[in-house]
Amino acid sequence: MNRHDDEIASKESSTLSFDLKVAYQEVVGATGAKETAVAGAKLFGKGLFNTVLGFGKAAKKKLADLAELKGRLSALDDAALTRLCQKGTADEKMVASTILKTRQGAE
Repeated sequence: MNRHDDEIASKESSTLSFDLKVAYQEVVGATGAKETAVAGAKLFGKGLFNTVLGFGKAAKKKLADLAELKGRLSALDDAALTRLCQKGTADEKMVASTILKTRQGAE
């Protein structure tokens, strides 16, 4: 690994995602079929990693939001939860339905 690669690795580890511009430039600057294929595979892998990382961050945020919503809605009575199941947002419908099912199972 040369000094440039060390700087890139340091930057990538601090942000937890890869700079695809650098990977693209490696593909553009590659000479020969083998070097181009390796650089292309690296670009694909880094793009895939960034995509999965983005989905993971979004899922973590969504789960936190749903947990907060469940905390707020659990104080409502069954009639209010039933109304939310019918006319609420998609998240409210899902959480209200889950709370109602849990309450019915506990009775």
